[in-house]
Parts: sequence; C-alpha cells; structure tokens
Amino acid sequence: MARDHLDAERAPAVIALISVASTIGIGVGYPLAGLTEFGGVRAAYGLGLFVTIAALFAGATAIPAPPPGRAARIDVPGAALLTGGLVLVLLAVSETSLWSGRLGLAVTLTVAGLTLLAAWAAHEMRVPAPLVDVRPVRHRAVAGANAAMLTGGAGMYLLLTLLVRHAQTPRPAGYGFGLTTFEATMAILGYGVGGFSAAMPPVILAVTPPGETSAAMGVNQVVRSTGFALGSALGGLILSAGTPAGHLFPAGSAYTTAAWTGAALMAICAATVLLR
Repeated sequence: MARDHLDAERAPAVIALISVASTIGIGVGYPLAGLTEFGGVRAAYGLGLFVTIAALFAGATAIPAPPPGRAARIDVPGAALLTGGLVLVLLAVSETSLWSGRLGLAVTLTVAGLTLLAAWAAHEMRVPAPLVDVRPVRHRAVAGANAAMLTGGAGMYLLLTLLVRHAQTPRPAGYGFGLTTFEATMAILGYGVGGFSAAMPPVILAVTPPGETSAAMGVNQVVRSTGFALGSALGGLILSAGTPAGHLFPAGSAYTTAAWTGAALMAICAATVLLR
C-alpha cells in the first residue's frame, strides 16, 4: 500500500517505518504484560483483546482501497495451510515432553507441519491472489535477507525470552534479580531488534520490482514472525530441558546453553548477510 499510494522517494522509508512499528508493538507488549502483577492474567488478556479489536477497527476504517488491478480478497485456504503448518512445527519445538517421552509423536508433528508449509508454498504460487506471494524469493538478495531475518529473528527472540526470565528469577535460585514482569523491560535489546527490522526492507526493495513490493514484504513479515516464534519456543525448550525434576527454576547451565544457542543463530545471521 505504501508503494501504491506514495511517491517513489517516500515509499521505502514508510515501508521501513511500518516494519519497525510492528516490532515496537511487540516490544511494548512485554511490559504491558506486567498488568498480571496488578489485575491477574485476565487483565493482561483483556488488554490484548481490546488492542486487537482497536487494530481491526483501524484497519477497516483507515486502510485505503486498492488501486485498479489489485486484488483485495483474502486467501482463506492459504491462511489455513500456513496457520496449521506453523502451529504443528512450533508445538513440536516447544514441547520438551514430546521429544523425551513420545518421540514418534514429536517427529510426526514436525513432518506434518513441514508438509503443510510445503503445500502452502505450492498453493501460493498457483492462486491469482495469494496470501503471500513467494515468487520474489527467487531474487538472491531477497532470499538472503529472508534467511538473515529468520535466523536473526530466532536468535534475538531466544535471547529476549532468556533475559526476561533470568531477570525475573528470584535471587535464592542462585542467579537472577527477582524483578517483576513490569520491571524486566528490554530497552537495549529493543534497539537492536528495531534496527535489525528496519535494515531489511531497504535491502529487499532495492532488488524488487515495484509490482512485487507487497509480495516481497509479505514473505519477509511471515519469515520474521516465524523466526520470532521459533526463537521463543526454542528458548523455552532449552530452559525446560535444563530444569531438574522437582525444581521450579532451570539450572544456571541451562541459561548458558540457551545463550550460546542464541549467539550461534546470530553468527549464522551475520554470515548470511556477509555472503549474500
């Protein structure tokens, strides 16, 4: 929409700003979850519901109509395939008990999820108005930016989850600072996440024809969200696996393992950027 309704000079900056805005929204959500300290879990979920309704209302009233030749239909089958595939993969990644006690089920969920994602990609290439047009990924720079976004997003959100939990762990556990949910904010990491998210759109737009902007950015948004979700799930998996039986908090070594895993993902991200 930015490229459709703005001139060529302003569109790239606005597209980058939109990418950063979504990251800011995610970052603001973490301290807002501190409402659980005052009103319980229902207050946090209630706020989330209110904000979601406000976003839907804003979208329905403020988003301009597409220009002639642009489709505005929603690809429901594509949305279902993408949702199902991501749910199964993330469920398999995040559930430690499946891999330790029900290996067959864990493998089945993973294979089924990857199969649905492959079916989603094939479906998106056939329909006239895809949910996300995956064809722009054929550009080397676009593919490299998306690979960097996936690994970088996973690494950053693994570390974000790690640091928030570490900061909230009571001191008697042998580590941690005993902070409340509201006190554990991630200002410094937030600058990194925002800067990283803002750097990718210009790289993609530089090699993408104007008519493929929405498709290329759509793929990037999906890849980034997937990376964020994978990082959070992977961080939880490592900490859960490092929690001794009968203990409430993970061992300190689990945080070390998770930190090195996040560092490895960020190293892969940096290598992808340098080699693309």
